[in-house]
Amino acid sequence: MTCDQGRPCQRCIKRNIPHLCHDPPSKKDDNDLDSFDAHTQPIQPTQSTLVQPPPTNTSLGFDLEFGGSLDDLLNALGMPENLHPNSMSNNIPYAAASTSTTNTNGISRAQTPSYIQNPKHRFFFTAANPPIHSTREERLKAVLTAKHEAGLLKPFNYVNGYAKLGNYLNQSVSPRNRVKIQSYLSRIRSQFANIASNLSEWDLTTTEESFERLLLDYDRVFSMIALPSCCWRRTGEIYKANREFADIVGCDVDTLKTGEISVHELLDEDSLTNYWSKYAQLAFNFESKGVLTAGSLINKHNSASIPCNFSFNIRRDAFGIPLMIVANFMPLS
Repeated sequence: MTCDQGRPCQRCIKRNIPHLCHDPPSKKDDNDLDSFDAHTQPIQPTQSTLVQPPPTNTSLGFDLEFGGSLDDLLNALGMPENLHPNSMSNNIPYAAASTSTTNTNGISRAQTPSYIQNPKHRFFFTAANPPIHSTREERLKAVLTAKHEAGLLKPFNYVNGYAKLGNYLNQSVSPRNRVKIQSYLSRIRSQFANIASNLSEWDLTTTEESFERLLLDYDRVFSMIALPSCCWRRTGEIYKANREFADIVGCDVDTLKTGEISVHELLDEDSLTNYWSKYAQLAFNFESKGVLTAGSLINKHNSASIPCNFSFNIRRDAFGIPLMIVANFMPLS
């Protein structure tokens, strides 16, 4: 049934739907619609109607999504301005990047432009532009390889560290305690030798990089605690300390970051002997890596003795060798 000529019609009024009353579709309207579909052509998009992506900087493959320009990034890495791409002459082709190579360690390196020959500059480039189609570990290895080839990352010479310790024991420690300390060191020397004999130079290099990364971690930790704290290598050279520890031992805090001062210079003789005894017990005891003990620090400025309780933890490398000793001191007076 359809509506009659009235609007609303009587039929819709009787059914209480006057708001739905409408004219029936005419054949003329259907013919017009068919004619429109047959003759209407689809609209072709023009250049002005297309959404254009924002311009990107693709020179040398750098991803600047974190803001800043390429020159700012290279300046932050310390690369000389005459090697910045924007300052290079136009006759140097940017596309002349060498293909990906593999060094003697089997590690894929980032593609580096052939005109960058200086090893340090190649490291700066690799650090700023690591291989993008690789895992995080592969990118880290590529950067470490470039840093090692540039001579900026070398294994630490622990032979000199033990020689320095031996000279101190001969000059400043009584024969009785000297023999004790030497026996503690000889107890763990064979274990060190067994592990070190299977390590390559690259293994020692990555271990040194791990040590530097630990220093950065403890730089943040030491800045947040007021307890006198420091960390040193297994041969005793101190490479990180907070200001509270520097004030107790009478040293400049910057001096305690260079390795010039060793922990055996800041402990009295009995405390030093006790430390090496505890260290020998924990060095290769993987079930325990920390100990709480007592001792006395020596102030290098006035030679005063400061009794304290202190704890130290052993941080090991990937091969199980003690890499860093981290200590916290609590003065008793």
